[in-house]
Amino acid sequence: MSHSDWVLLCVCQDTIQASLIIVQLEELSIPVVMLNQKDSSYGLFGEIRIMVPKKELFAAQGLLMSMGFSI
Repeated sequence: MSHSDWVLLCVCQDTIQASLIIVQLEELSIPVVMLNQKDSSYGLFGEIRIMVPKKELFAAQGLLMSMGFSI
């Protein structure tokens, strides 16, 4: 899968929240990539981006909505 096949699903500030989303996506067999751009020294600055393949975006958004996240 090339880099252009991946799209941004959501951005999280909390590592635990991002991990929960990733586990749920993996349970549905949706490939997922987490880009952790948080500052390693403080952890308060930066964000975590969760990426999925373009073809899985609709299913992944449905999962987020069922978890109570707004899109």
